[in-house]
Amino acid sequence: MKKLVVFPSNPILAYYKKGEIKARYFNPGNYFDEVHIISPSNEEVEEEKVRIIAGEAKLRIYPVGSFPRIRKPWLFFAHRQKVLKVVRNIAPVASRGFNLSYEGYLAVYYAQKLGIPSVISLHTDYSRWHKLRILGKDYFGPLVFSFMDWLLERYIVKHADLIFGVYKYAIKHIEKRRSGSIQILYNKVYTDQY
Repeated sequence: MKKLVVFPSNPILAYYKKGEIKARYFNPGNYFDEVHIISPSNEEVEEEKVRIIAGEAKLRIYPVGSFPRIRKPWLFFAHRQKVLKVVRNIAPVASRGFNLSYEGYLAVYYAQKLGIPSVISLHTDYSRWHKLRILGKDYFGPLVFSFMDWLLERYIVKHADLIFGVYKYAIKHIEKRRSGSIQILYNKVYTDQY
């Protein structure tokens, strides 16, 4: 049985409320038999309402609580351990993350722990994202947060099996630090909607 574990950037409930539930988004070609989503929230949408994101696969969503933020760093390791128990029980064959931050880090970290491949997809230009964060009025928070993201990002870039961007600009930021296993996979366009 092929199981995928997914670490999205936002709760599935947020995508559902925005009306952005896309068929087979987490299971293109119906490759996987089960799709397990580790949600960064305490509350989630009912799985049946968003089942199409897993295609024909069984869908399971695990709301594991919001991911630890930099102002409470002691929660980082406890949260990581809590989620590891969930992921081990799933016994996935692959792990997928959606950013170069904590969610992407978890996807790569657990893949290494379990000896499975990890895939990271990038949907924004992270160099620009870091610069914008530092421009805020509260300097301490953004600087520390950016530093932590930088550490996590370095780990992800070094250890992910594959990183792809949904457009060329999204991968420019990491091309200087990673020579192989970077691809462009454009987002699917739903022609019946656009």
